[in-house]
Amino acid sequence: MTNFFDFSITLTKVSYSKSRPNTLRFTCYSSGSNGSLFEFDYTGPDIQNETGILLEDIKEQLCVALQTDYGYGPFERKAANNQLKSKALYQFKYNS
Repeated sequence: MTNFFDFSITLTKVSYSKSRPNTLRFTCYSSGSNGSLFEFDYTGPDIQNETGILLEDIKEQLCVALQTDYGYGPFERKAANNQLKSKALYQFKYNS
């Protein structure tokens, strides 16, 4: 029997650097982080340099969701901030 669990990630901040236009850095917390913030870089095709621990299944689902909402670089600061204001919560199911 497969057990499915709910998992959520709430994005709290998006950072953008003109020197790295193909990367967005997100600050967030997850339902499993006890409110502790962590960061990751989103490049479009991948999530990198996460300072928290994301299960591979969640990481893949989050990447697909961010591709839908943010697209692929090069990114624009204003568009990224507007997207974060319109949607910060991402919810997923994963199995154990």
